[in-house]
Amino acid sequence: MYCGTDRHHNIIKGIENIMSIAKIKNTQDIVHGKHLKSMTQDEISRTEFVCPYDECEMPAIPCAYKETNKVESYFKYKKHHLS
Repeated sequence: MYCGTDRHHNIIKGIENIMSIAKIKNTQDIVHGKHLKSMTQDEISRTEFVCPYDECEMPAIPCAYKETNKVESYFKYKKHHLS
Protein backbone atom coordinates (compact mmCIF):
# COMPACT_ATOMS: atom_id res chain seq x y z
CA MET A 1 0.00 0.00 0.00
CA TYR A 2 1.30 3.47 -0.90
CA CYS A 3 1.57 6.31 1.56
CA GLY A 4 -1.36 8.38 0.32
CA THR A 5 -2.96 7.97 -3.08
CA ASP A 6 -1.44 6.64 -6.30
CA ARG A 7 -2.29 9.81 -8.22
CA HIS A 8 0.50 11.71 -6.40
CA HIS A 9 3.19 9.09 -7.05
CA ASN A 10 5.52 9.03 -10.02
CA ILE A 11 7.19 5.75 -10.81
CA ILE A 12 10.36 6.75 -12.62
CA LYS A 13 12.49 3.94 -14.08
CA GLY A 14 10.91 1.50 -11.63
CA ILE A 15 11.92 3.47 -8.54
CA GLU A 16 9.01 3.74 -6.12
CA ASN A 17 10.56 6.22 -3.68
CA ILE A 18 9.96 9.26 -5.90
CA MET A 19 6.99 11.64 -5.73
CA SER A 20 5.94 14.72 -7.65
CA ILE A 21 4.75 16.57 -4.54
CA ALA A 22 5.96 17.30 -1.00
CA LYS A 23 4.93 19.46 1.93
CA ILE A 24 6.93 22.30 3.44
CA LYS A 25 7.15 21.14 7.04
CA ASN A 26 6.86 24.47 8.87
CA THR A 27 4.08 25.98 6.69
CA GLN A 28 2.21 22.80 5.67
CA ASP A 29 2.11 24.15 2.07
CA ILE A 30 2.05 21.54 -0.69
CA VAL A 31 4.71 22.03 -3.37
CA HIS A 32 4.74 20.33 -6.76
CA GLY A 33 8.17 19.32 -8.01
CA LYS A 34 7.87 21.48 -11.12
CA HIS A 35 7.78 24.58 -8.89
CA LEU A 36 11.25 23.84 -7.49
CA LYS A 37 12.85 25.45 -10.55
CA SER A 38 11.26 28.79 -9.61
CA MET A 39 12.86 28.69 -6.13
CA THR A 40 16.40 29.90 -5.44
CA GLN A 41 19.12 27.50 -4.33
CA ASP A 42 19.09 29.24 -0.94
CA GLU A 43 15.31 28.79 -0.55
CA ILE A 44 15.57 25.11 -1.40
CA SER A 45 18.45 24.48 0.99
CA ARG A 46 16.68 26.29 3.87
CA THR A 47 13.32 24.55 3.33
CA GLU A 48 12.48 21.26 5.01
CA PHE A 49 10.36 19.17 2.62
CA VAL A 50 8.46 16.11 3.85
CA CYS A 51 5.90 13.62 2.54
CA PRO A 52 2.59 15.49 2.25
CA TYR A 53 0.64 12.89 4.21
CA ASP A 54 0.35 13.63 7.93
CA GLU A 55 0.72 9.97 8.89
CA CYS A 56 4.11 9.79 7.19
CA GLU A 57 6.09 13.07 6.97
CA MET A 58 9.22 11.22 5.79
CA PRO A 59 11.90 13.75 4.71
CA ALA A 60 11.72 14.55 0.98
CA ILE A 61 14.83 15.46 -1.02
CA PRO A 62 14.33 17.93 -3.90
CA CYS A 63 15.90 16.68 -7.17
CA ALA A 64 16.54 17.95 -10.71
CA TYR A 65 15.62 21.54 -9.83
CA LYS A 66 18.49 23.35 -11.55
CA GLU A 67 17.74 25.12 -14.83
CA THR A 68 20.26 22.85 -16.58
CA ASN A 69 18.27 19.73 -15.67
CA LYS A 70 16.20 18.52 -18.60
CA VAL A 71 13.84 16.31 -16.57
CA GLU A 72 10.99 17.66 -14.47
CA SER A 73 11.88 18.36 -10.84
CA TYR A 74 10.72 15.83 -8.24
CA PHE A 75 11.18 14.71 -4.64
CA LYS A 76 13.06 11.60 -3.59
CA TYR A 77 12.93 9.65 -0.33
CA LYS A 78 15.94 7.90 1.22
CA LYS A 79 13.84 4.92 2.28
CA HIS A 80 11.50 2.86 0.15
CA HIS A 81 8.30 4.92 0.25
CA LEU A 82 5.76 2.17 0.71
CA SER A 83 3.97 1.19 3.88
